Amino acid sequence: MNRAVNITPLLPAPLERPFLRLGPAWGNPSSTMKALNLGCMIYRTGTDLVEPVVFLNKNQIEVELRKIGERRLLALMGEVADYAKLDRRRKTWTRCRPPLELARAILAMPDRWPFPPVPRHAPVGEDRSNA
Repeated sequence: MNRAVNITPLLPAPLERPFLRLGPAWGNPSSTMKALNLGCMIYRTGTDLVEPVVFLNKNQIEVELRKIGERRLLALMGEVADYAKLDRRRKTWTRCRPPLELARAILAMPDRWPFPPVPRHAPVGEDRSNA
């Protein structure tokens, strides 16, 4: 039986989650991308964001890269930062969910992603000690 395990929660948690205040529109993509880069294992491949998922299959460990869509990005955004919007009536900042528009904006700007490219590893058994 195969079982997928997301390894993002296995990363050490940042000391303090950023508190991102959303402006009149939907916030600053740069601040959110910085928090995601520090708190998640996200990689870029061309115009897609991907994350590693580990499959435990009997005695074998398999890793697969899964594309990150809007909903998954929203979930990751909620894990790495706290968001707040201005309640104009009360004149206070209130916690809120990460906005979908912000996730869409991040996915639409691959030229500004701070995420590293997918690492390339030597095939198993290849000796690179003399390289």
